Amino acid sequence: TGFVEGTHIRFGASNPVEAVIIDRSKATITTPPLPRGVYPVTVFNQNGSAALSDAFSTWDPVRVFNVTPFAGSLSGGTSIIVSGSGFVASSELMLGDQLLTAVSNTAETELSATTLPAVPPVEGMVDVTVSNENGSFTLPDGFAFFDATDNTARVIAISPSTGITDGGSR
Repeated sequence: TGFVEGTHIRFGASNPVEAVIIDRSKATITTPPLPRGVYPVTVFNQNGSAALSDAFSTWDPVRVFNVTPFAGSLSGGTSIIVSGSGFVASSELMLGDQLLTAVSNTAETELSATTLPAVPPVEGMVDVTVSNENGSFTLPDGFAFFDATDNTARVIAISPSTGITDGGSR
């Protein structure tokens, strides 16, 4: 309580942010950019200041950058590494509609998994989605399934699938 006009809020050692006062016991702010971590929060105005340690946590947003290798057999069994950010231990990894058992590295930037047989067993691209309590992110057409028993010439996927108009994409 004690929020009045001129109230500011600071997260750790960040620059203070002026609060929008709702009433004497409620205020809103937009947090400043902060590195991942846990921060004390200090509220201050002409009436004084108050602090609460370890009151606010930040995390990396869930993002998927790529999958290595980008393709695997329809029969499954391909070991893949999904690279990105925000991959906490509870992250769920989906290839298309299939939930894979995935393990996150300690930096929370990679998920390791083994593909399951494609359902339906059709060559082509599937979306790659990572979800956890911090959000969800889908990489459209992030992984390709192919029939390893089919030796005919064919194109299943192109990576990258976009490029600049001046050319030069590899």
